[in-house]
Amino acid sequence: MIGLLYKDQMVIWSGYRKNFILLVLLYSAMAFTMDTPFMLFALLFVGGMYTTSTLVFDEQSHWDAYARTLPLSPGQIVGAKYLLALGWMGGLFVLVEFLLTLCDLFKGHMTENLAYNLSGCLITLGLVMAYYALSYLLSYKIGAVRARSGVILAIALIIAIAFVGSETVETVADPLFRAAPALSETAVLFLVTGGSLAVGLVLFLLSWKISTQIYTKKEY
Repeated sequence: MIGLLYKDQMVIWSGYRKNFILLVLLYSAMAFTMDTPFMLFALLFVGGMYTTSTLVFDEQSHWDAYARTLPLSPGQIVGAKYLLALGWMGGLFVLVEFLLTLCDLFKGHMTENLAYNLSGCLITLGLVMAYYALSYLLSYKIGAVRARSGVILAIALIIAIAFVGSETVETVADPLFRAAPALSETAVLFLVTGGSLAVGLVLFLLSWKISTQIYTKKEY
């Protein structure tokens, strides 16, 4: 399975290295100079676009026909894709948190924004897991190339939700404060963040299970 992860990571890095570095620099510059730190949340979606592109590469190169000759189970082949997704999510989460902290240190707002930045990243992470769940499932079901249209619509919807909800987590939490005044701010943040992560994780795991079943039944 390590070989599968290495193969996919090399596909991504050889094809998108310059694009990734450019996006990091662009979004960082916007966060530092235009007072739009929420743009850094968009970086969490970048990994999703890159990792799903490996499915397109596999399909166009007929990789799966060769993969079936390897001493690997369908669960391992599919699981490697989901592990790759987890790796990119984890790495980008750390990067975005670092850039947000650096931005707040530069502007002198670290103390008041620390909790909201962390919560915003985790909420966005839940949305990204939902994106992966849909993208991978559609790709294994109808093919990566054909699934692009549905995935693009999903990306647009998720980005719109993230744009509205991630600019400030306080905006998301305010209705809950009014509806449940007895809850503390920390409790509300915990509920919103935990709910997003829980839903995203459940969808991610269900997608992995269903995709494995689909892949097992496919003939290449």
